[in-house]
Amino acid sequence: MSHVQYRYTTYFYKSRQRNDRKNIKFSWIRDAIENPTKYKVQDNNRISVWKFIQSERKCLRVILMPDGRTIHNAYFDRDENRKQYRKKRKNNDFYSYGQGKTYSY
Repeated sequence: MSHVQYRYTTYFYKSRQRNDRKNIKFSWIRDAIENPTKYKVQDNNRISVWKFIQSERKCLRVILMPDGRTIHNAYFDRDENRKQYRKKRKNNDFYSYGQGKTYSY
């Protein structure tokens, strides 16, 4: 268990009310931040991290403010899910999608 205290923007709290985001668990968000599959610093210095959530069979994207401790947004990234689907289908490996594998970019 991490000892890092995360903060949240007002936008994050408001977006959590959306039906497509209500079921995203804080433990998934914390895991995405601490053990990302993919990491990127955006042009505005915000940090994007992705993590495949096996139980949902989707990629969770978490956007952090530049301090790396304030969560601005968290959602299942449809674009990343499509990329993984195409990659798996191309390799005839779709049915093992997310089965203990780490995908780097």
